[in-house]
Amino acid sequence: MTKPPPFSLPAFDCFLLFFFFFSFSSVVLALTDAEASFIAQRQLLTLPEDGDLPENIEYKVDIKLTFPNQRLKRAYIALQAWKKAVYSDPFNTTGNWHGPHVCDYTGVVCAPALDDPNIAVVTGVDLNGADIAGHLPAELGLLTDVAMFHLNSNRFCGIIPKSVSRLKLMHEFDVSNNRFVGPFPSVVLSWPALKFIDVRFNDFEGKVPQELFKKDLDAIFLNNNRFTSTIPESLGESSASVVTFAHNNFNGCIPKSIGNMKNLNEIIFKDNKLGGCFPSEIGKLANVNVFDASMNSFTGVLPQSFVGLIGVEEIDISGNKLTGFVPENICKLPKLNNLTYAYNYFNGQGDMCVPGSQKDIAFDDTRNCLRDRPKPRSAKECAVVISRPVDCSKDKCAGGGGSSPTTPSNAFSTTTSPFSTTTGPFSTTTTGAFTTTTGSFSTTTGSFTTTTTTGSFTTTTTTSAFSTTTGAFSATTGTFSSTTGPFTTTTGPFSTTTTGAFTTTTGSFSTTTGSFTTTTTPAFSATTGPFSSTTGPFTTTTRLFSTTTGPFSSTTGPFTTTSCAFTTTTSCAFTTTTTTCPFSTTTCVTRLHHNNHTQWILLQTPVNSPHPRAPTRTVEAPLPSEEFIMPTIIGHQYASPPPPMFPGY
Repeated sequence: MTKPPPFSLPAFDCFLLFFFFFSFSSVVLALTDAEASFIAQRQLLTLPEDGDLPENIEYKVDIKLTFPNQRLKRAYIALQAWKKAVYSDPFNTTGNWHGPHVCDYTGVVCAPALDDPNIAVVTGVDLNGADIAGHLPAELGLLTDVAMFHLNSNRFCGIIPKSVSRLKLMHEFDVSNNRFVGPFPSVVLSWPALKFIDVRFNDFEGKVPQELFKKDLDAIFLNNNRFTSTIPESLGESSASVVTFAHNNFNGCIPKSIGNMKNLNEIIFKDNKLGGCFPSEIGKLANVNVFDASMNSFTGVLPQSFVGLIGVEEIDISGNKLTGFVPENICKLPKLNNLTYAYNYFNGQGDMCVPGSQKDIAFDDTRNCLRDRPKPRSAKECAVVISRPVDCSKDKCAGGGGSSPTTPSNAFSTTTSPFSTTTGPFSTTTTGAFTTTTGSFSTTTGSFTTTTTTGSFTTTTTTSAFSTTTGAFSATTGTFSSTTGPFTTTTGPFSTTTTGAFTTTTGSFSTTTGSFTTTTTPAFSATTGPFSSTTGPFTTTTRLFSTTTGPFSSTTGPFTTTSCAFTTTTSCAFTTTTTTCPFSTTTCVTRLHHNNHTQWILLQTPVNSPHPRAPTRTVEAPLPSEEFIMPTIIGHQYASPPPPMFPGY
């Protein structure tokens, strides 16, 4: 009789490896839209009305277990509520979260209490990389001894509950690389001992409070969210050594107060909608190692004050609209090893700035207006920008008396007169309203929808006032001027030889007092539509030229705004479809995109957000202040590395 073949251990091992790999790959699948929506709604249903906890909640829970002290009992209540809020735990991290011995729970750190070394309390939570899906319950506010809260690289959804403001000993708060939504978690402002905050790679939105930069923080990571508005002037009050704003929707200027940040080692403005000239105060940052302002809309020349960056190692100002000359003394900074100014409009550079001129320093000057360099911009591209140089001495961002940047392209900048421009396309030769040089305000099918039967200027239209087809407000025959007939002016636009606006001596459309008041058929007069007024010509009270699509809606061309140009008292004129207009989003938290996943919150109208760009540099967080006394079991090194799938910022 033949013997059965001997047991093959290698083959069995391969089977086990295959089974383990298949099982592992099946448990780390991303959340579906329905699952994410379900988790978020579970949180909303369980949170108290104000998001906080009722007083003495621990006495309202019937627990048949005994604990060494009351604080561990509160921690047990909090952790059990959190375990119930977990939707998916692929590594079974919370599998041993049961029983009264909370200090033995995976990811829970205990140490002697700061105010009573004779008792043990929960001082930290470290669930980095656990890939847990769920939400944060209000009961976490019971963990009042927690100084370290690390949730890096999980799949937590929903909001940061208000109840965690009770964690007054919080020192390190890291919720990076999750799927949190809502406004900036203002609860962090209530933590007096906070030194480190990391909220990157989430879907937080709205404004960043100016109070954040007034706190005594070591590191502030805000990148890869959906924050908007300007960077607060209080930035200069920050004691942080690392601040990242990258991959958001910040607009406006770099605050001039930046020069007061004496501790700053690294600051990242990459990929926002910032503009204007660089403030000269940047040159005061003698301790900065990394300065990255790439992929924005900065204009003007490099300030000579950059020579004050004596400690800088990397400067990246690529992807802007900078012009002029790259000074050689900037290229010879003592610690510089990388200077990238590609994709700008520089037309000159020092000999020491040419790539290859210094073996220890890498330069990148591609796609500029440097004729003798490889891969320059075309002459046509360069002429558009170089022909309109920006005077930084008059730029508000650089400390001049001009206005703040409102569009990435700096096109169609305005003065106080309506539709009168000073630079860029559609500039005017006079200061009066509606006076142009080369045809402004022409229409295709007749403007001012009226039909008159008497007098001259009888018109019939089929579209709304000032509807256009191509160029913005371009015309072929000038602006409402004529040599004979009504509306004849002698000085300035719409001025008359008598007293009233648009008043003539003969013919139709003559008035005696009020603007646009006629004695016959009231052409060019309205009560609610565009160009209706009560005191002066062309003063509006409702939507003036407000569109949602049409010719002025774009994402890259002129009229792409960051802060809604031509706003009226009730609406946003020239509203575009970009995410930079403050009126382009809804007040409810809706559909959000992150890491190729989609999340529904409250099931409102979806609002699409762009996917975060792939980062390029690793940011290492600094060590915390040694002045803060932490339990010995917690190390003095930040435990949260950059998210594994998004190294750096």
